Amino acid sequence: MLEAKFKKEFKKDIEKRFPEIEIFEPNATSRRSSPDMLLLGETGWAALEFKRSINSSHQPNQDYNVSRLSKKGYASFIYPENREVVLNDLEELFSP
Repeated sequence: MLEAKFKKEFKKDIEKRFPEIEIFEPNATSRRSSPDMLLLGETGWAALEFKRSINSSHQPNQDYNVSRLSKKGYASFIYPENREVVLNDLEELFSP
């Protein structure tokens, strides 16, 4: 599955599950290595970096940025193989 298709499907799922969540998709040209998606809710925030698969290569600084952001909140790489794990984490994060 292409990364863009996976991201689009995941976004639709997030919008259904968490209608109160604000979704931001930073422009890739605005800041190198910024996450692909930011989710903001009443009980927390999440930064997600989408990958086509678990074996996809990472761009420079992506590992560093996901690690750095995970110390401040929830941040993760997401790919089809860990989709349900991330959804479970988000369910816990955004539950009142």
